[in-house]
Amino acid sequence: MNLKPISPCELNPGDYIVSFYTGIHYKVIEPDKKGMAKLLNLDTNEEEDWNSCNNNHFNKLEGQLEIF
Repeated sequence: MNLKPISPCELNPGDYIVSFYTGIHYKVIEPDKKGMAKLLNLDTNEEEDWNSCNNNHFNKLEGQLEIF
């Protein structure tokens, strides 16, 4: 896992990330559109809008991720 916190605007569509505050996993849908990022909350399966560039509390997940 990437140990440096990152903001959604530093990612690519399709990347999987986790909030190190809440432990919630997300899939990046759109990393930056007019200052907002669109993320899919994998716990609720709902799209959420986040500040894309001043929100560095995510870690990018690397390797295989199994979703049940």
